[in-house]
Amino acid sequence: MPGIGYWLLGRRRLAVFSALVSVVLVSVPVAVARPWSEILVVVWWVAVIVHVPVPGDDQRG
Repeated sequence: MPGIGYWLLGRRRLAVFSALVSVVLVSVPVAVARPWSEILVVVWWVAVIVHVPVPGDDQRG
């Protein structure tokens, strides 16, 4: 489920926002079937994946 990580970190609003955006981004391509909506889903997916820190990747030196 999208947003579960935020929920576990105590960031409730961000968890709800993430889940809502994910539901919309799944619903829109199904409803309109346009290339722009599919691109939007890929951009959201990349944004969700890229912002997550890698475990063990300590940037403090």
